[in-house]
Amino acid sequence: MKKTITFMLMSIFMIFSFGLFVGCQGAETDKGVEIESGTEGLHYQRISGKEEYQVVGIGTAAELDIVIPSKYNGFPVTKIADFAFKGEKNIESVKIFGNIESVGDWAFANCNSLEKVSFLGETKIIGDRCFSECRSLREVNLPDGLEKLESTVFVDCVSLGEVHIPSSVTEIGSQLFHGCYNLSNITIPSGIDMIPHGIFYECKNLKNIIIPENIKTIEDWAFAYCENIETINIPQGVSLIEGGCVFHGCKKLETINVSENNLNYKSEQGILYDKNMGVLIDYPINKKDKIYTMPNSIQIIREKALSGNKYLEEIYLSENLIRIEGGAFNGVENITELKIPANVSIIGPAAFLRCTNLKALFFENPEGWGEYDSEESTLCIGGGDLSSPSSAARCLVEYEEYIYGNGPGWWKRK
Repeated sequence: MKKTITFMLMSIFMIFSFGLFVGCQGAETDKGVEIESGTEGLHYQRISGKEEYQVVGIGTAAELDIVIPSKYNGFPVTKIADFAFKGEKNIESVKIFGNIESVGDWAFANCNSLEKVSFLGETKIIGDRCFSECRSLREVNLPDGLEKLESTVFVDCVSLGEVHIPSSVTEIGSQLFHGCYNLSNITIPSGIDMIPHGIFYECKNLKNIIIPENIKTIEDWAFAYCENIETINIPQGVSLIEGGCVFHGCKKLETINVSENNLNYKSEQGILYDKNMGVLIDYPINKKDKIYTMPNSIQIIREKALSGNKYLEEIYLSENLIRIEGGAFNGVENITELKIPANVSIIGPAAFLRCTNLKALFFENPEGWGEYDSEESTLCIGGGDLSSPSSAARCLVEYEEYIYGNGPGWWKRK
């Protein structure tokens, strides 16, 4: 009898221990686990023409921690629908099991209490604004095998500090991390060949960014207002830097370096030019030199190229300069005078906006200038006396202050 009882107790102990072991193992290896019992009460919908289900809403579920199962009613769950959990303010965590092909647009947007999301299957696509304005979101574990992150997926996720984008991703959308103030660490996967428009706009805590060798295009506003970046290194493969606002508002940026093997761009003294030194693209906002003598090969100053630099006191423009684009000197507030070379024939809107100490603009060729409502327009809407340096400054500085909110002001010389 004692032997029987002892045997039964040992058996129970072994079963209990094994259960604990399996439970612990499951906790550590959730990825790839098939889960058929998700959060009770979720609202599912059969996908038309398929033996598959999608999650379409919170239903009657009251749990704070949501589990999306791999199956429902014996059939696979393959999608989380657009807007499925949008605005559900009580959700704190989400686990997504199974092979969810796509997570829809706005699926978890405005879930203000959501702190953690774990993908434990093989999701391929995450839709537009999927987690936008999830202001408590701190941790996202993206799945291996993910292929596409649509635009604005994490816009205004202000608590998000670090994201690892899997190497399987080959496409990322614009403004992906727009307004993620606390994002400090990000890895751009090697399968990406473009850094999209505004992807890191206002990522104010981002300090280090490595641009992979395979990147070919950097779109406008990509790193705008990344206030803690001090140095940017542009690899040899980059063939297109769009617009003039890629690094606009990067308050600590002192140096832009370009690979010597790059065929399209070059850097001299930390300043970004095109390869032929015909275009000034970006003069870093935190470059501390007081004097800048522009190379005489420069013909174009790109939009916002010198914008915001507080250290420059003297600027000597290229004698071959033809075009000054909009906002080129915006906020360069310590220059007091500037000579506009004779070949300049177009000055874009707000070129000298907020140049508060600029009191004299010396036009070497002051004749034939007028203000137009667009670059293409032939209808002159205004003008002024540009032969007087003080009058010219009033026209292009003080008047720019007035018209800035009332439409463009293109100054052109016929």
